[in-house]
Parts: sequence; C-alpha cells; structure tokens
Amino acid sequence: MLPTLLIRFTYESAVRIAEPHDYGVRDGAPKLLAFQRRKGGRQDPRVRGWRWLDISKIQDCSVLEESFRGTRDTIGQQHHHWDILYARVDHTTENG
Repeated sequence: MLPTLLIRFTYESAVRIAEPHDYGVRDGAPKLLAFQRRKGGRQDPRVRGWRWLDISKIQDCSVLEESFRGTRDTIGQQHHHWDILYARVDHTTENG
C-alpha cells in the first residue's frame, strides 16, 4: 500500500475519507481496516476512528493526493488476526 495515500469512498450511503491500513480476508470475507478521518464532510471526533469495512460495500473509491504518516503503531499494540493478509501499511513509512 505504498505510498500511503488517503482514499475517498461511499460506504453505507455516506462519503468517507480514510487511511487504508490493512487489506485481506478476515472471517472468510474480504475486509479493509481503515482509520476514518471524515464522514459526510464532518471531521469531529465522533466520526474519527478505526473501521472494519466490507470490500463488497465500498463504492466509488478513489485515491487522493493527500498522504498520511503511515502506521498508527502504539506501545503494546497487537494486530488483528487475518485469514489472509494481502497488504499492511509499513511501519517505516514517513510520507507526511
């Protein structure tokens, strides 16, 4: 997933802006783990945060020119279990 660029897409009838972090198969279904920045134009703290997204429900996805810093690693962080992991943001990425 390099470079680490934001994506814009429609999900459950709302336009969202997110950082794509992990992409793979979880519990038998294709998923994207993303950190949502905005939903429906709102940037307040209630819409920010981690989201599990079903790939089949993502519509009108486009890659934006705006980059993000890469991983959101924290001390003691544990990654989720994936059946198959296709891509993960590299923890050494420093894009902006």
